[in-house]
Amino acid sequence: MTDGEVGTMSTAIETGYYHGLAPRLPDAVWEDRIAQCRELLRRHGVAAGLVYSGGQPLTGSGWARYFANFVHSIWNSEVFILIPVE
Repeated sequence: MTDGEVGTMSTAIETGYYHGLAPRLPDAVWEDRIAQCRELLRRHGVAAGLVYSGGQPLTGSGWARYFANFVHSIWNSEVFILIPVE
């Protein structure tokens, strides 16, 4: 790999973050995260889970990336993610 290719990869990742997208997770990882969440919801008799993620670490910015592979592109953004049991 040449330096130009590394720069291109970095630029692509930065562009993705600008649009709110992290590098793609393997499908199996994402499906496992959702399955674990749904199992927890079922165990507690809840029909759906609503996940809040704010743009700052103190407001749970990591939850958007964990459940939806979304990265906050501005500091004051907010995201709600609905995860139904079925």
